Amino acid sequence: MKALYEQRQFAVNDSVLAQAALQIIQEDWSPHLDSAIELLYDTLQQDHVGQGRMNYVSANVAQIIDAQLFVTYTKLFQTLSPSDQIAG
Repeated sequence: MKALYEQRQFAVNDSVLAQAALQIIQEDWSPHLDSAIELLYDTLQQDHVGQGRMNYVSANVAQIIDAQLFVTYTKLFQTLSPSDQIAG
């Protein structure tokens, strides 16, 4: 990306800055994952939990953590100035 900018094929203009300044996620928003997490933990508490069930739970926990990380990253990204968002 930096090489394109240096070759003047990509220019930062007001339109690009305005798009970067858009708020992607509202500050007070967070996904409601508590019930999904509770369901996964309840699944592990059942008798005779097999490997397939544990794999299912692990995959879902990873997706939940990924969603939480995405929200955190996006909120942090939004604290940057528009020029820093583009330069990143």
